[in-house]
Amino acid sequence: MLVTDPTSPALPQDSASGRIAVLRHAHGWGAATILVVFLGAHLINHLLALAGADVHVATMKMLRHLYSKFGGHRTTSPSGPYNRRA
Repeated sequence: MLVTDPTSPALPQDSASGRIAVLRHAHGWGAATILVVFLGAHLINHLLALAGADVHVATMKMLRHLYSKFGGHRTTSPSGPYNRRA
């Protein structure tokens, strides 16, 4: 988590433990950002389902493409239920 102890003495940034603390902090913020972006897109996709199944499926296909592009792998098989040709 991104919690620091305000009572601990400040570590010099040129020490190994100071660099580790900075990397740990950056890693936490990066993970939180990825999580918030994913959850936001996921929840928006669910809200768009209220507009109709076609909108929901089209958004899901677009998001799946983005997830696989940035995640480096496919999230479902190409023959999944939402990849059928109409």
